[in-house]
Amino acid sequence: GKDSIWNLHYCLQFGHELTCVANLAPPKGVDELDSYMYQTVGSDLIDAIAGALGVPLVRRVIAGAPRETSSQAYAPREGDEVEDLTLLLNDVLSAHPDVQAVSCGAILSNYQRLRVENVCARLGLKVLAFMWMQEQPVLLQQMIDAGLDARIAKVASMGLSRKHVGKSILDPTFASMLFGLGQKWGVHVCGEGGEYETSVVDAPLFRSSVRIDASEAVDHPDGGDDVAFLRVGKAELVPKEGAEAPTSFEVLQKYSSLEYYQETFPLLRAAQTQTQGETSPPLRGFAAQAVGHDLLDARTDLGEAASAAASTAATPEEQCDAVLEAVGAWLSEVRPEGRGLRDVVLSEVQVADLGCFEAVNAVYARHFAVEPPPRLCIQTPLPAGVHIRFRFLLQEDPAAEVERLRVQSISTWAMSCIGPYSQAARLTGGGGARGG
Repeated sequence: GKDSIWNLHYCLQFGHELTCVANLAPPKGVDELDSYMYQTVGSDLIDAIAGALGVPLVRRVIAGAPRETSSQAYAPREGDEVEDLTLLLNDVLSAHPDVQAVSCGAILSNYQRLRVENVCARLGLKVLAFMWMQEQPVLLQQMIDAGLDARIAKVASMGLSRKHVGKSILDPTFASMLFGLGQKWGVHVCGEGGEYETSVVDAPLFRSSVRIDASEAVDHPDGGDDVAFLRVGKAELVPKEGAEAPTSFEVLQKYSSLEYYQETFPLLRAAQTQTQGETSPPLRGFAAQAVGHDLLDARTDLGEAASAAASTAATPEEQCDAVLEAVGAWLSEVRPEGRGLRDVVLSEVQVADLGCFEAVNAVYARHFAVEPPPRLCIQTPLPAGVHIRFRFLLQEDPAAEVERLRVQSISTWAMSCIGPYSQAARLTGGGGARGG
């Protein structure tokens, strides 16, 4: 689709090289699967699109189905469609062992982004999601300005119908209608809410364009009124003038300078006006007020248990493992819900020597494997024999909802998380938090 293809342009703009394309296809004879992860309409054009890009295609048929759909977090599960992506990327690495990253066209869906990040983390791959959280009207206008010819492959939204199947976003009348639906009804103009899907037949990066010689609009058998998709009968490549595809794109030039960030983060400009002699006011707010020293002091049984566990551990990583085991067991025991370390909403890790960080981090990651809390890690003097010390901010009401922001993808939106921590956590409902 257009988002996957347009993100490739971002990748090249930022100096990455395209090695191959990979695709998960529906079984033969199936136009569309009920997938939470993958676009399957338009699969009949994938061979042509790979040819237009001039790179090898690695392909696999989807065998799994959506299993773990109730949570944003994902843990590997046999038979889940997410594991088809694991198998596909393993095929990519076998055929192209120099691959280091995956381009992902995610804009808004945490469900999809988190699962792509989960798979790539297990395979040692980075995720390049440069469009993540960008404004959709801005992205769609970029594609139009660059001449990306994306044809509507499926419609499933108010304001769109079978007659729009096959339309191009380069059609001024159709594009104007999309922007209008967004302004009037809040429709996602890039289709992030499933309003429509696309197949790209031309783009600045393409070495050939894709000409569709035979196609038809088909009503979706399970879609009800005004849900239809494009079925392509015949397509062929039309070579472009010049053999080399560009690696820089005028419409994306501002991302290679500070212009985009100055426009997006005006507070940074204000900060630049602060003189060196001025100091920022002390941080006051939720976290500072919530952190105290009473919790562990009032629970000497935990302090003694953790100290006893740590005293038998000689190395920093052994102490880390022992203390976190003791804290998790204690929290499970004294809290009726038995949530353990899941109640931690902010973690401060103090180490006597940052040289032990890599080993400690690997142990820490095992204890905070799913939706880890935000974390600070500092080197500081500790008592003799103590390699590591923790301070935790706990949610006071286990029933409170904790929303964690953890983006591991490399994007234009936020610094990526490269370890077992989140960028931020927000508590909603119930009580606050307390620490120790």
